[in-house]
Amino acid sequence: MRKNISCIYNKENLGSHEFLCPNRKIWLVKPLTACNLNCKYCYYEINTVLKNNKPLSTTELMSVFKDLQFSKNDYIFLSGGEFLLHPNCFEIAKYLRNEGFTILTTNGINIPKHEKLIREVDGVQVSLDSVKSDYHDKYRGEQQKTIEGILYLTEHLVNTNIIVVLSKKNIDEFPNILSFCIENKVNGIFIQLLWLPKEHVLYNELILNKRDSESFKKVKHSLLQAKNKLHVPQNFYLELLETAIVSTLDNYEVKNCFGMKCLLTIDPYGNINNCLPSNLIWSCEEYPTTEAAGYSFKNNVCGHFSNECLCFFGQLTMNYGAKRR
Repeated sequence: MRKNISCIYNKENLGSHEFLCPNRKIWLVKPLTACNLNCKYCYYEINTVLKNNKPLSTTELMSVFKDLQFSKNDYIFLSGGEFLLHPNCFEIAKYLRNEGFTILTTNGINIPKHEKLIREVDGVQVSLDSVKSDYHDKYRGEQQKTIEGILYLTEHLVNTNIIVVLSKKNIDEFPNILSFCIENKVNGIFIQLLWLPKEHVLYNELILNKRDSESFKKVKHSLLQAKNKLHVPQNFYLELLETAIVSTLDNYEVKNCFGMKCLLTIDPYGNINNCLPSNLIWSCEEYPTTEAAGYSFKNNVCGHFSNECLCFFGQLTMNYGAKRR
């Protein structure tokens, strides 16, 4: 573990969270924004500026990859949009398989059609927000196909991880999701807070706040109780989420951001960015770019802190490499 590379600072109460990051980076490879679902809280559905329905070609992507400094200890997330919709998704996965620990991030509905690609990655992460079809279908869609995709993976002994986006509508159902994962021998479960701009029509309906803190404490407790059965987020990450729920994220800033050292995003336009902060996404007219390719950063204090920042840090602490069978 490297010594502290990041401090998230709460300007309201002068408190700070200092982090120890593993000696690894996250590479978020997002070669397209197209998707076969219509999630109501998706980045690209809310901010159409980010949409690019023409995916980067394999040649363009390989040109970007060849100059990057991958490490065998790094996590490489193959994402999107829906990564499996890229016409050359197999070739991309095959190229990256020896560059780091590759994780396919997917909605899961087309998993059985990509058996060949599944063999090229080290793990698969599937988004599942509910085991009840009414909630999942209302906000994401195709719940049954998602469940079938997860079961296909676990039946074929694939390193399978679930990511759950928590909201007011599904937080009390979390024990059922956790039980589903344990019963079906999922390797790990990761949780993320839903983030929406305050003006969004679903903000009051879905965003967690102080009134939901007791429900989150139950989520936290159930995860810690399950850590001997599957991989779960580390305790201090859960504590940070708990703090975020009862605080306003507008009053946070990031000093010596862990994203600057540990997170690099290859976006649908071929740009390389050091982060993908939600606040910046909602406010920018153009897609943000940085000097990330050269690992040179001028801003040591970032005012664009969001729950996505917490999510990326939490992913760094997960042990995706160890299978539990």
